Amino acid sequence: MRIGEKEPLSQSINFVLNLYQNELKEVFNSSKAPFVYDDSIQLLNKITNDGHFFGLLSGNIKKAAKIKLSKFNLWSQFPFGVFGEDAGNRDDLVWAAREKAWDVLQESFQFEDIILIGDTVADANAASVNGAKSIIVCRVPDKKPQLEKSNATIIVDDLSKVELNDVL
Repeated sequence: MRIGEKEPLSQSINFVLNLYQNELKEVFNSSKAPFVYDDSIQLLNKITNDGHFFGLLSGNIKKAAKIKLSKFNLWSQFPFGVFGEDAGNRDDLVWAAREKAWDVLQESFQFEDIILIGDTVADANAASVNGAKSIIVCRVPDKKPQLEKSNATIIVDDLSKVELNDVL
C-alpha cells in the first residue's frame, strides 16, 4: 500500500474484528469473572423439557458469542442462532431469527408465537416492533423503572419463576 492510499473499509473492519476475537478468546477463557445465572439454565431446561423450539439471538458477532457460550458448554445447546452481523440492527435480528428457524427447524413461526428473552429495553423493543412477545429479566434494580417503560410483555427478577403458558 502506498502512502496516502486508503485500505478498503471492509478490510479494516475485518482486521479489528479478528483482533477482538483473538483477544476475547484469550482473556475471556482465562478469566474467572464470567458466569451464567442459574435461572437462565433453569429456563433453558424448562423450554427444552416442554418441547418448545428455541434459538439464540445475540447482538454479539457469532465468533464472540461462541467463545462466551462455549466456556459454559452452552454453545451446542442452541440448534441455531442469529448474530450482530446478520442484521443492521437488533430489531431486524428478530426477523432473521424467524427466517433461520425455518431454515434449520423446517418450522414456520408467526411473530406473535415468538418470545424473545432478554435483559434490556432494546430486547423488549425488538420483540415489540416485530409483534413478538418478550420476557425481560431485570438483574439491576435501578434499571427496573426504565424496563417498565419499555414494551416488554413481562418483566421478571428471576427467570426460574417464568411460566411460559402465561406468555404464550
